[in-house]
Amino acid sequence: LPGLGTAFGTFLLRQHFRTLPASILESAEMDGAGHWRRLWQIVVPVSVPSIATVALVTIVTEWNDYIWPLIITDRPET
Repeated sequence: LPGLGTAFGTFLLRQHFRTLPASILESAEMDGAGHWRRLWQIVVPVSVPSIATVALVTIVTEWNDYIWPLIITDRPET
């Protein structure tokens, strides 16, 4: 869980969210969609590629942090 809040992930998602057109969210609001409905039915589906990218990079980073000590040690005791 500590690896989920990375600077890379925060920056990438922030930059992606800034590119979302405000007109889409405004039109959903005018149609009566609340904050959570706009989030789950508009923002999240559009953001799936960015979320997947952050997830994959985080998984690879966490795996590398786990496997590196196993590679450089020569005995199980260490």
